[in-house]
Amino acid sequence: MKYKNILFLVVLVVLSLLYTWYEANRPQPVDWSETYSPEDKIPYGTYITFRSLKYLFPASEIVLSDSPVTEQVEKFGDRREMSYLFIDRLFDPGVVELERLLEWVDRGNHLFVAAENIADTVLNIFDLKLRHEYGDTVFRVILKGEKEMVYRFPWRVAWLEPGEHFQGRILGYRIEESDRPFFVEIPYGEGKIWLNTFPKGFTNYAVLDSLCGDFYYRALSWLPAQQEVVVWDARQTIGLQQNGSPFRVILQYPALRLALYLILAGVLLYGVFRIRREQRPIPVVLPPENGMLEFVDNVSALYWKKKEHTAIALKQIDFFLGEIRNKYLIRTDTLDETFITLLSGRSGVDVQKTRQLVGLIRKIRENGQVDEEILKRLINGTDEFIN
Repeated sequence: MKYKNILFLVVLVVLSLLYTWYEANRPQPVDWSETYSPEDKIPYGTYITFRSLKYLFPASEIVLSDSPVTEQVEKFGDRREMSYLFIDRLFDPGVVELERLLEWVDRGNHLFVAAENIADTVLNIFDLKLRHEYGDTVFRVILKGEKEMVYRFPWRVAWLEPGEHFQGRILGYRIEESDRPFFVEIPYGEGKIWLNTFPKGFTNYAVLDSLCGDFYYRALSWLPAQQEVVVWDARQTIGLQQNGSPFRVILQYPALRLALYLILAGVLLYGVFRIRREQRPIPVVLPPENGMLEFVDNVSALYWKKKEHTAIALKQIDFFLGEIRNKYLIRTDTLDETFITLLSGRSGVDVQKTRQLVGLIRKIRENGQVDEEILKRLINGTDEFIN
């Protein structure tokens, strides 16, 4: 009995290690958490934007801060021409922090805030109110600068309602409704403050957008290029994550988390088997048959038998474009030269092959006549991108 218990524990540990290896190496699903962390490469992290600061401000020292504002302000003393960046879902500094920030800006420094929600204690100072748009989730904005640019993002945006005593100027607003700004510049003492209610425009997802990826660059270009220090405040996105449970690292990664659960479940089962001296026989329950696979085979065989190559080709094209959207994050509504260049670059497939495949897809959609040879060429061409 003793040897059986030891064998059981050994098998449990081996299974846990194998499962951990499997979870660590299998393709992980996309994490859509809105972290706004400069260390996260997920869609709603700000990894790219933070690392672009050294190119936007080549003469400045870039500092990543996870400490309170008061400590950073005291650390750099009375340096002039310094900027503080906050990019997160919420900007709600305490009373002491807000007073210290405003005093610091008043001496000639700059504050840039991009947040969906900005505390009323901040907005009331500048005679602003925050409103949220609950209509169409697709909006367009325009930035003022050397030239006006139009952007289109698939997210709703909060907007600011200026009061009678608002002393700033509007830098960005909805095209259809210019009285709904989302980006304003406010002079304060010898410095300036920028408030932006669209932080998603600074995330990796937005930066990698083929049409609107320069939004973050044009928004940050309002900051002075020649300044001593640029501080990125990551206290909400990094600093608070460093506290918490001792198991934080294990629980943060799905592979380690599942392995921990598996070990705990094994220990529980071991205790149950140790307590019970006998175990009643467990009937064998066969898993239900997967009728979907048989259905798909029958439908495919039916199409092939009737030689409906056009129907098969159109379904293959729909499947291929869906995989391109999910795998490479490329729009497929227009199969133009820009689409060909992006697909070739992100997939690693030769641009000539990509152009030939896109041309074949256009031909099939326009003519609607597909023979067996064309169908084979289509399947072989799309498999090179999908697999």
